[in-house]
Amino acid sequence: PSQVPVSLTSSASPLPSTLIVGAQARVDAGGSMVLANGSNVSLDGTAAFGAPAISLAAPVINVGGQNPNGITLTSALLAMLTAGDPNRGIAPTSQLALTAGQAINVYGGAALGAIDPARGQPAIGQLTLVSPVIQGWGASGDIAAISARQLNLVGAVAPVAAVASGQGALMLNATELTVGPGTLNFAGFSGITLA
Repeated sequence: PSQVPVSLTSSASPLPSTLIVGAQARVDAGGSMVLANGSNVSLDGTAAFGAPAISLAAPVINVGGQNPNGITLTSALLAMLTAGDPNRGIAPTSQLALTAGQAINVYGGAALGAIDPARGQPAIGQLTLVSPVIQGWGASGDIAAISARQLNLVGAVAPVAAVASGQGALMLNATELTVGPGTLNFAGFSGITLA
């Protein structure tokens, strides 16, 4: 197409702005791809991405819930972001990094990463979460999950107070779990299980 549906908008200078990857956009990279913005990120569900390593950064990353700040990731959006494109010879993403400068919010029983039913293992090879806090907003009985074969949890230089009031549980599904460096706070979870 003559126009690529990727844009950076701003309603006030210099912030807030929104990085928008629009409908039917195709964004590929031979090595690493970085999608980052100091305010909001919007990825259309019909966009396609392909790179061995993808980094996504926003002040707030929301998993499963709607929040006007940052970016909201659903399982479908995460699958689209990491699928690659076999028709173009682009393998699925093997390294995904999600960086939230303020917080990663997990709503209800949301899942970040899926379990491959054929292998019984997480579908994402390496997932790195960088944030000062991962906080839950689920009700009692909700079980949220973060799944990757290699899960890296990286904190911040200074601790950040959490504001979550959730009561759900968090399950970390990983073959290999690495924690650190930095200070990472968990809040709003009745318990955290390693599986």
